[in-house]
Amino acid sequence: MSEALAQRLNEISKISSQKDKTAEYRAALDICLANTNQNALANDLETFVDYIVQEHVGLVISRQVLSDFVQGVDKIDDLGIKRRVLHFALNKIQPRIVSFEEQVRTWVSRSFTIAAYPRANAIVITCAYPIDIHFT
Repeated sequence: MSEALAQRLNEISKISSQKDKTAEYRAALDICLANTNQNALANDLETFVDYIVQEHVGLVISRQVLSDFVQGVDKIDDLGIKRRVLHFALNKIQPRIVSFEEQVRTWVSRSFTIAAYPRANAIVITCAYPIDIHFT
């Protein structure tokens, strides 16, 4: 579905109304999260994040939709998929971390557990400017 998702995201970007655009991005996110194939779920969520953090989407929309993304990922039961998607998203957000500080703080505090990512404790403690979230 990643190609279809990418096409849908491109179509959404052409909508002129910010309110409608945000609603459509949220609907696309809901479709991603409804995927029952775990590998496809992770791929779609990575495609979604990759797209939504781009500058042409707009910071206000990106912040709102990423907050929804955090809530959605928090509901994923598969710890491996959750870890993969969060790792990917944090690395994508890294260049613009200051712009997404609130989402990252929420993300770290709600979605990471020490069992899911051993470095989460250090991130929670040191979540301030500048923040470096490149995991290896």
